Amino acid sequence: MAAPQGSGKQARGALVNLVAFYMVGMPLALTLAFPLRLGAAGLLLGLLAASAVQVRPGAPRRPCCRRGQPLP
Repeated sequence: MAAPQGSGKQARGALVNLVAFYMVGMPLALTLAFPLRLGAAGLLLGLLAASAVQVRPGAPRRPCCRRGQPLP
């Protein structure tokens, strides 16, 4: 999450990391790995899901540029 860090919004990046990895990724990874008996594949799938959750808040919220308008 380099964009929030570079724009002075470190708290937003930290919150996204907290939610993605500790509230989504780790519980899902542990559930897949141990109760569902997927082992290491379950751990990897859980962390992959955390990465997918982390991508969306970092995406731009508006179009980059429109015809005739300068870049923001």
